[in-house]
Amino acid sequence: MDTAPMMPTATDSITRDRSKAAFLAAAIGDALGWPMEDRGNRVGGTAKVKPAPRLVPWSRREGGGYAPHEQSIPAGTYSDDTQMLLAVGRSRLRGPDWYRHLIEAELPVWLLYERGGGGALKRSARSWSTGRPPWDLNHKRDAVVAYFRAGGNGAAMRCLPHVLVDRDAKRFDQIAEFLDADGLATHGHPRALVGARALAWGVWWTLNRTSSLGYGELLERTIEAAPEWAGLPRPPADWTEAMTQAASGWPEEWDMAVEEMLRYLSIARNGLAHGAVAVDGETLEQIGMFGKERGAGTVSAAAAIFLATRYTSQPLQGLLSAAFLRNTDSDTVASMTGALLGGLAGADWLGELTRQIQDGGYLEEMADWLAVGEGPEVPSLRWEPSIRTSLYRRLEVSMPGDRMELPIFGAAQITQIDDYETKSRINFIRSWSFKTELGQSLTVKRYDKGKEGIPRWEGRYPQQSNGAGGGEPKESVRPKTSARRRVGLVREVHDLTIACRFYEQIVGLKRERSTQNTVSFGWLALELCPGARAEQLSLPSAKELEESRQSIRIYVDAGDLGRRHQEVVASGLQVGPVEEAASGNRFRCADPDGYVVEFRSHSSGG
Repeated sequence: MDTAPMMPTATDSITRDRSKAAFLAAAIGDALGWPMEDRGNRVGGTAKVKPAPRLVPWSRREGGGYAPHEQSIPAGTYSDDTQMLLAVGRSRLRGPDWYRHLIEAELPVWLLYERGGGGALKRSARSWSTGRPPWDLNHKRDAVVAYFRAGGNGAAMRCLPHVLVDRDAKRFDQIAEFLDADGLATHGHPRALVGARALAWGVWWTLNRTSSLGYGELLERTIEAAPEWAGLPRPPADWTEAMTQAASGWPEEWDMAVEEMLRYLSIARNGLAHGAVAVDGETLEQIGMFGKERGAGTVSAAAAIFLATRYTSQPLQGLLSAAFLRNTDSDTVASMTGALLGGLAGADWLGELTRQIQDGGYLEEMADWLAVGEGPEVPSLRWEPSIRTSLYRRLEVSMPGDRMELPIFGAAQITQIDDYETKSRINFIRSWSFKTELGQSLTVKRYDKGKEGIPRWEGRYPQQSNGAGGGEPKESVRPKTSARRRVGLVREVHDLTIACRFYEQIVGLKRERSTQNTVSFGWLALELCPGARAEQLSLPSAKELEESRQSIRIYVDAGDLGRRHQEVVASGLQVGPVEEAASGNRFRCADPDGYVVEFRSHSSGG
């Protein structure tokens, strides 16, 4: 008779709070770490970036050699790690239908809006979009072999929803069954599954612990629990047949991956024994965080378990330590570390970050739905190429503010449309940002070679009639973007990122549109100009200000004026004192480029 220990269960309210904390902390770790990761392609690099518990906007190089361009990333934006947490979460809420929905709907649709996805995950999603698993022997042999060699952390990074749904399981193998099916959908090497198993066991334990936590206990418990998470999986018959032909040594590689995982955890234990922060980098290096295998599931899981154990009593410091690692997969490791720390310490330590993270409300709702085992069931589908074609045709003639139905996500509104400058003369790039009623924000980006120097979204391509009777193609009547007249104030700036940070975070404006060199807030636009002045101008006197009429005036609530003044002072920008006036208290400051901005409180007369 099997006498494996049974997992104690914490009170339901505590566990639900920890579940929310784990989900939020995972997303926040992702958003903090994405600009730092080795594939983040942050404009300006990461050498001068200092760890701070603050989500900030940044710019990213995308398009590779095909269509190189830069994209502005709003503060708090998460990447594929959190996108997949939500996709798997929606799948598990469908009950027994979860796996079909994941492979036939979520993974193919994800390709439309993915941000920062890894190669193995995208290859597998493309395979599922054709209706075939990535191990299908009808694929080219090289593709099947590549699948069985994919041992990255893409399976481990999305294990959290499975743990939350089955957190009350008395035995871990009840959870492992779901982990294996999910992991094998995209990654075929044992390293991927072993990393997911070990990390998921750690999260499961943190959510259900009922006693006080001892130093190093998470790491020790995970090592001791190896018999629970290290058993061979039971894949479907077609997968086993493909493995026999393309990766016949797979069972032996599984044993090697388990040994590797335990070796990395032992290295972590030795590093933990030293206690000093100075050994963190050395320990992570020995685990392999900065080597050629830094993205492996075993490496990432061991690093996350080490950091979460090391900083159990300082969870925010632990999250920052993971997120601001350089030359490694920092966003995924920070997401995993965040999940563990949230399960250990709850959410209080996250502070303002819970309000800064993109889609924070939806993230909390998803965590709660998974924790209670039920939630709204999203519409499902079986992916067909016509779904993408139909969406693209609608996007070609869309405008900001337009509403449309999106697959899985339902009703959504276009909040922003961006065009990107690229060095490629034959490629055009546009993205459409959506806010869905479901609660998740999406950005769909298209690359187009155009025709006769014009991209299809300029309205020059003939559009097929959607009428039931068919008919001849019709020319779109939408005017060219360049022909629209716009009126507003334009400020030339020397650093678009710094200027945007001021107008978004301190002034409180919301961007409506952006390109590589411009950001529009509606009535105000910032334009990158290499020759723009970088020095700050001297503050004019009140009389000079009134006579020159050169300032931008921002009206704020009377009770908010003091806080705004403190934020400007803290930013290091040039700022005058708060002045009392019958028309409303005010102060003036210079923005990062020396332009004068006046903050004035609402007067009693409105």
